[in-house]
Amino acid sequence: MSGLEAITVIAAVAAIVSAYNDGGEVLQRLKRRRQKRQAAQPSPALEDTIHAATRSIEGEKQHHLARFGEEWYDGRLRRASI
Repeated sequence: MSGLEAITVIAAVAAIVSAYNDGGEVLQRLKRRRQKRQAAQPSPALEDTIHAATRSIEGEKQHHLARFGEEWYDGRLRRASI
């Protein structure tokens, strides 16, 4: 993997985590809006899924970061071995 590909992967992971975080924020706004209108709340499973996915993705990132170090995270590991 070239340095550019590593940066692309890192950006993709960051975008996925950000999307789930944004989804959680949208869900919280939806819950507040529905509470004001006394409408049915979203399924608890939806909120659980969003939070679990965010934790899972971040956990995988931290696992690989601990296993391979900062060099893995920013793409230096591959470049150094070439």
